[in-house]
Amino acid sequence: MRRSLITKMLLLAALALPACAEDSPAPTGGTDVGALGDGEATADDGGHHHGEEAADAEHHHGEEHVDGEEHHDGEEHHDGEEHHDGEQHGDEDHGDGAGHSEDGHDHGTGSLGTHIHQLDFWGDNDQEIAVGTHVGVYRTAKGSAALVKVGGDADFMGFVRNPFDKKVYWGSGHNPMAGLNNWGFVESLDEGKTWQVKGLKGQIDFHQMDASTSTKDLVGGTWGGKLWVSTDAGKSWKSHAWAKAATGVLLESPTSALLASKAGGVERVTVPAMTAKTLKNVQASALCRHGKGVMIGTYDTKLHVCDGDAGSCQTIAGPGGQRVLQCLVDPANVERMYVLLAGSAIHHSDDGGKTWALIVAGK
Repeated sequence: MRRSLITKMLLLAALALPACAEDSPAPTGGTDVGALGDGEATADDGGHHHGEEAADAEHHHGEEHVDGEEHHDGEEHHDGEEHHDGEQHGDEDHGDGAGHSEDGHDHGTGSLGTHIHQLDFWGDNDQEIAVGTHVGVYRTAKGSAALVKVGGDADFMGFVRNPFDKKVYWGSGHNPMAGLNNWGFVESLDEGKTWQVKGLKGQIDFHQMDASTSTKDLVGGTWGGKLWVSTDAGKSWKSHAWAKAATGVLLESPTSALLASKAGGVERVTVPAMTAKTLKNVQASALCRHGKGVMIGTYDTKLHVCDGDAGSCQTIAGPGGQRVLQCLVDPANVERMYVLLAGSAIHHSDDGGKTWALIVAGK
C-alpha cells in the first residue's frame, strides 16, 4: 500500500516538471529582413553584413564625421552618422512597409531603416521618387504601402537622373561588394537596376551631384575640395579647386555653376577660374532647381524660393525639426516639392510648402 502511494507521488512529481531545453523544438524559417530586431545581422546578395562592422566597407576618410564640421573630403556630412571611416552598418530595415498616408499622400509611402542621402524623380511622368541609400536604390510606388527596391546594394552618396534620358541614372558612393573605398562615377541604363563604373574608378565619392537640365551630357559633383565637371556624360573629367565644404551644386553651363555651403551661402562660380559671386548669404545646406529659379535649404530648417540670381526670394517655413539635406521640385509644377531632412525623413508638399506630409521615414 505504502509502495503504491509512493509510486503515484513520484509519477505526479515527474508530470509537474518543466520540459528540458533539449526537448524544446528548434526555431525554423529565415530572417525577415523587413523587420529586423536590434543586434540582428543580415547579408545581402553580395554577402555584406549589415548587423556588424563590414571590414570590406571601411572607407578611410580618417575621422568620424560630426555635423557642422568641414572634413578633408570637402563635403558636409549627415547629423549623427558615422561615415565610411570604419562605418558600422547597423540592422537595416529594407522597406518594412510601415506606411504613412497623411493628407492623402498614399503613393509609395513607407519607412526605410537606413540612411537616405539623395532623391530624384522616378518614371516618365515624375509622379514617384527614387532615393539613394546606404543599401541601394529604392522608389515609391503608387498604391503601395512599402518602398520598392530598385537595385544595387552599394552606398549611394550621390544619385541623380539624366534629364535628357529618364531611364539613365548617375551615382557615386561606395561599393563594398567590389572591395572599393570610393566607387567612382557610376551609371545605370535601366532605371537603377544595374550599375557600371564609367569613370574615376576608386577616386571619388560625390556627396553632391547634378546633371544639367540645359546642356546635354553635362554632369558633375563635389569631392575632395574640388568641383568635378564632365561634358561627355562622365567619360572624361576636369577638376577645379573649391575649398568650402559643399552642400549643393547646380550646373548652369560648362562654364558656370552654383555652389552652396554653410560658410559661403549660395555662390555663382565661373569655371575653370572658380571666381565666385555671392547670390544669397545664408547658411545653405541644400540647393535645387525651382522653375527658372532655385530653392535653398538652410541649417535653420527654412526654405528660400528665389529667382535665378537670388535677388528676389520668398521664405517658406519647411517641414521643420532638422536642417534640410536635399530638396526636389517638380519642373512641371513648382507647387509639388520634396524635402529630405538630415534625419533621413522625406516630406512632401503639393501646395508650395504651405503644408507638408511625411512620406518616407529613414533613420
